[in-house]
Amino acid sequence: MKSDHLWNIRFSMLLLYSISLSALFYSLIPLLTEYTTVDLRMNLTATGFITGLFSIISILARPLSGTLADKRNPFHIVSLASCLLAFSILGLYWSSSLKLIVFLRLCQGIFYAFSSTACFVLISREIPSSRFHEGISYYGMGQILSSSLGMNLGLAILRTISSKVSWIFLGSIMLILMVLFLLFWHRFFYGEAINKTDRLSPSALHDMSSQVSKASASILQNPSDIFHLLPFCFLGALLSATNGIESTFLVLLGQEREITPISLYFATYMIILTCSRPITGKLADRYMLHVILYPSLFLMATECLFISNALTLTPLLFAAACKALGQGTLHPMLQAECIRLLGPKRSGTASSIFLLFTDLGQGIAPIGAGYIAMHYSYAAIFNISATLYSLAILFLILFAIVTPHSH
Repeated sequence: MKSDHLWNIRFSMLLLYSISLSALFYSLIPLLTEYTTVDLRMNLTATGFITGLFSIISILARPLSGTLADKRNPFHIVSLASCLLAFSILGLYWSSSLKLIVFLRLCQGIFYAFSSTACFVLISREIPSSRFHEGISYYGMGQILSSSLGMNLGLAILRTISSKVSWIFLGSIMLILMVLFLLFWHRFFYGEAINKTDRLSPSALHDMSSQVSKASASILQNPSDIFHLLPFCFLGALLSATNGIESTFLVLLGQEREITPISLYFATYMIILTCSRPITGKLADRYMLHVILYPSLFLMATECLFISNALTLTPLLFAAACKALGQGTLHPMLQAECIRLLGPKRSGTASSIFLLFTDLGQGIAPIGAGYIAMHYSYAAIFNISATLYSLAILFLILFAIVTPHSH
């Protein structure tokens, strides 16, 4: 019988690996922004398209990765996908054409979708049923933190080495991380979590690939799953769209307005999120989702307005605080609610559907934002974002999408 103790060595190390994996992936965004605008002299629309390109392939990869992770051993998926992700990052060193960058970015979207979803399934299996929502909440906080950690890592790399050399650095770190994960797995899991018929072998890989079509059919046969999760998925997409926009254009906004150091925005966000999480986590456990929903969306709208009108660093720090309290509280609750609706046994499917929408939000938003910034201004991007949050609040009030019994 599984213990009620949450912070055991397995849960802790899997959570750390998940955060590290996401942070390395998100560190690519400022590096790609610098590489495409400065080194390759591409326009802002092309830059937004490249940085957000992974979302396009996630439409297919996320549902398949979740269903496949539920059916097969997710350890195999994490290992293989992480290795391929590392090599796709290394490949950017030799990329100088738009076609090659687009191809590698698509590959990164596939490999990240499979590795992160399968890693989440491993984590969810280590959470005691009596503390499931709490465990999912910590996972959600880790994913939010990883985006800011990645941004700070990317900015730090830009200050020390060239963007081309950074691909070798990040790819190597990813390979080292994967090796450590394999050593950790064999130390704490091997022989207990894997049986003889489910070890990685050519036949197992062939069997795994043959189940991709079955996984796809399973998703299509249960369209009601997606329908029930749509309200929460759309809100998750809106929250992650802000991440995509800020990751791609906040640095450029700071350069245009001569606001330095812009990295303090991401550092402040991480500090406030970490410090406030024990309090906001208890509020999330105590109150129903709709009670948390409206204040969180209001804080996100306020954050966008602060950024839009910021001429100094101080408004950006207030914006970081609003985002930490708003997104940091709401995002984990939305993901936990999706899993609650489908049940813990289908956590991979529920999480993959939710993450599919968040990937789309984070990936597509920079493309549209790049067009807006090129024809209007950076301020217009964040004013539109604030308007969308305000409309979301109005829509939820008028049509009561989130019912009173949701939790």
